[in-house]
Amino acid sequence: MIPNTTSYFNVIALSNVGPSDRSSNASVQTLALPHIEGLSTLCTGNYTFSLNNLVAGYSISWNNSPNLLYTSSSGLSASFKVIGPSGTGYINASIIAPSGQSLKLANKSVQIGEPCLLTIIGDSEIECGCHYFYSAHGDPCSIINPQWSVTEPLSIIGPSNGTHCMVQASGSGMGWIYYTMSNICGSQRAELLVEVNCMGFKSYPNPTSNILTIEIDNEEEVNQDKLIEVRIYDKLMMLKKHKKFAGTKTTLNMSDLKPDVYIIQVKIGDEISEKKIIVSDK
Repeated sequence: MIPNTTSYFNVIALSNVGPSDRSSNASVQTLALPHIEGLSTLCTGNYTFSLNNLVAGYSISWNNSPNLLYTSSSGLSASFKVIGPSGTGYINASIIAPSGQSLKLANKSVQIGEPCLLTIIGDSEIECGCHYFYSAHGDPCSIINPQWSVTEPLSIIGPSNGTHCMVQASGSGMGWIYYTMSNICGSQRAELLVEVNCMGFKSYPNPTSNILTIEIDNEEEVNQDKLIEVRIYDKLMMLKKHKKFAGTKTTLNMSDLKPDVYIIQVKIGDEISEKKIIVSDK
C-alpha cells in the first residue's frame, strides 16, 4: 500500500448458499514515511538531523556521504561532523522493523562548505560596441546566489544573476568579468580578464621573448604631427617600458622582462587601446 494514503474496502461473506450482501465501506489510513529534518547548508563543526516521527518498536540506521562523519545518535536524532571537502553531500536513514526488515528513506541533500569555484567561459578579446555572451561552468553545487559584475569599460546588458550574462564594451582597455557565488559559509569568485579593442593595432609575435612589433591598423588614425605613445605594464599596472614614435610601426625590446603576462597600452591623442602580451622564456 502507498504511504500516507486512505484506502477503502468492503466485505462479502461466501457460503454454500451463496454470497452475502456487501458490507458498508470501511477505510484504512496508511502512515506517512518519516523524513529527515535538518539544515541544508553545513559549514564546519557538528550538525544534528532527526526523523519527524517513527512507529514505536522500530529503530533507525543512519548513513552519510564521505564528506561527513557520523558521530553519535540518540532516539530519533543523529549528529554528523563536517570533514570536507566542499561540495554536495547527503544524510540517509533506514527504519528497521522488529522483524528485521529495512526500509531506506529518501536522502536529505546538503551543501557542504562554501560554494565550489566555477569557470567563466567566453571571449577574452572583444571589440567595443558589441555584445558578448558569457557563461559559468563547473560543479552544480556552486550555483548558489550567483551574481555577475564587471569593471570599466565593460557593462552588463540584462539580468546579472543566473549562469549566463551578456556583456557590452563601451571603450578600449582591459576589464574584468566576475562571477560570485555565496552562501552562509562564505563565497567564491571566478574572474576573467577581457581585452577591449576600439583603436586597432597589432602586436607580434605573441608570445615573444625578444623584439615586439607594434603596428597601427588604420593609417587614417595616425596624425603625423603627434607622437604615438606606447606603454608596457605588468599585471599590477606597474610601468615597465615607455616609448614615443611617429608613423604606424615601432618595435620594443622585451628580452629584459621576466616571463609573464603584460599589458600594452597605445595612446593616440586622447584615444587609448590596450592588449595583452605574453613574454615567454628566452
